[in-house]
Amino acid sequence: LGAQSVDVAIDGYGKGKADHSGWQGTGDWSKQLRVQPGSHEMTATAHHPSGQFSPDANHTFTANIAQQTVSTGH
Repeated sequence: LGAQSVDVAIDGYGKGKADHSGWQGTGDWSKQLRVQPGSHEMTATAHHPSGQFSPDANHTFTANIAQQTVSTGH
């Protein structure tokens, strides 16, 4: 089984749940966010359907222009 849901935080502030398009494609989770220029840390916390596991992953990135797309996978 995969994650039931994924929560996203930027710099320690919750930004809601990531979107999942389904397992028919790549199974990716995504979240559109707006951040100020500078260095940021994103934390994604996956929640297992059993409720017994909630592993997380961190990624540091730098936003250095007004509009850009940052894509990362774990």
